[in-house]
Amino acid sequence: MGWFFGLTGGQLATLAVTVLPMFWAIQAQRWPLAGTLAAAWATVALLVIVPVRGRSATGWLAAVLALLVGRVAGWTRFRANAA
Repeated sequence: MGWFFGLTGGQLATLAVTVLPMFWAIQAQRWPLAGTLAAAWATVALLVIVPVRGRSATGWLAAVLALLVGRVAGWTRFRANAA
């Protein structure tokens, strides 16, 4: 269960920071830029909020990066103690 409207603190912070450029474009009345930024923010929101098999896209990215680091370091191969 999330802390704020079903979101964790990290998810909420990510959405808050990524929406700021859109608000700045609206304040400057640069409407085409604001529309483009709104579409980009909606994409970020989908990637951050919607879980796939229990993880958000950022969770999957972290898991993939951890697996890659493990492979590079040689931690993923099983080696018996007798070897």
